[in-house]
Amino acid sequence: VPEVGAPKMLNRSWTMKATLDVPARGARGVVATIGGRAAGWSLYLDGQGRPVFRYKLFDLKTVELTGAQPLASGQHELQVDFDYDGGGYAKGGRLRLQVDGTVAGEDRLPATPPAFFSIHETFDVGVDTGSYAGEYPQDAAIGYPAPDGLIERVDIRLR
Repeated sequence: VPEVGAPKMLNRSWTMKATLDVPARGARGVVATIGGRAAGWSLYLDGQGRPVFRYKLFDLKTVELTGAQPLASGQHELQVDFDYDGGGYAKGGRLRLQVDGTVAGEDRLPATPPAFFSIHETFDVGVDTGSYAGEYPQDAAIGYPAPDGLIERVDIRLR
């Protein structure tokens, strides 16, 4: 989906929940992403199967929140919360990654993009089709696709 057609997550608080069904062999790949190399975010399972949320705010700051352990087989819920500071456009806020209801990490952004990460990038589920917003393994297939059946759903709630 072109970024302009994605949920309007800038200049407001939001929550993203992803329900995954990890197979016995483990999993890796993109869950959801928007933006790209210059600015954007990606929720993915790294080469070890650990959940990672990476948010790049142009050259100002990059936040990377990583779960401590690879996800075991079975159903899991990943949640990312962004609590916007408010008070106008492009203000900062707090990011938090939860894995199965337990906080895996949190950090602050000093600002956010006022309108878009890039009009040339996309919002994707299951693969990163533009320039990469995450730091994916070097041996990953193009777009770092998630395996079939891993992602049950991704919900975004704008607050």
